[in-house]
Amino acid sequence: MLDDPSRPDADKARDAGSKPLEVYKWLGIAEGMTVGDIIPSSGYNSHILARVVGEEGHVVSVFTSDDGKAGLDARFSEAGISNVKVLLNLDEVPDGSIDAFICVRNVHDMLMPEVAERYGIQPDPILGAIMRTLKPGGIFGVVDARTTKDGADTDTHRINEKMMIAELEARGFELVDSSELLAKPDDDFSQPSWEGDGRYTLDRMLLKFRKPSH
Repeated sequence: MLDDPSRPDADKARDAGSKPLEVYKWLGIAEGMTVGDIIPSSGYNSHILARVVGEEGHVVSVFTSDDGKAGLDARFSEAGISNVKVLLNLDEVPDGSIDAFICVRNVHDMLMPEVAERYGIQPDPILGAIMRTLKPGGIFGVVDARTTKDGADTDTHRINEKMMIAELEARGFELVDSSELLAKPDDDFSQPSWEGDGRYTLDRMLLKFRKPSH
C-alpha cells in the first residue's frame, strides 16, 4: 500500500516516521470499515486509509477549506480513489455511522483557545460531532506532539499527554490504551511541532479512545 505509485514522493518520505500502517493496525482499523480523517491537510492519511479499508470501506475526509476540498477531490480523482468523501464539516455525516476516526497532530490546536478561535476549530463542536457520528464503541485515535510542560505549550504547539487525556475524557470519550509506537526518547521537547521534516519524527503520543457503547 505504501508503494502505491499514485502517492506523492513527499508523502512516501513521511512513512518511516509516521508509521501509518502500524498506527492503523494498532487502532484496529481494517478492511470494510468507515473511517474519518479529521483535518486531513494534503490527504496523507486519507489516501492510505482508502487502500486499507478497501472497496467495501469508506473514508470521510473532513474539516478543510473550499480550496482544500478542491485539492483533495482532485488528488483522489487522479489516483483513481472513489471511496473517499471530502467534507467541509461533519454536519452531513449521519449519527452513529463511523467505525473509527483519526486526528493527527491537530487536537492540540483545538485545545489552544487563541489558535482554535483563529482557525475556527473550537473543540466542543468538533469533538461533539465526532462523538455523535461514531458508532457506539467506535474508536477515536489521536496522534499529537508531546511536551513535558504542564498543559499546552503554545510556543511549540505541543501538549501534555495528561491534559489531552483529561480533556477528551471530560467530553465523554473513554481511554482504551496508549502506545509508545511514535515515541522519540532523545527528544528534548524544544522543537516546534510544525517545523520541517522533524514534525514526523519528534516525540508523539498515540492514544486510543472510544465512544461508550451504552
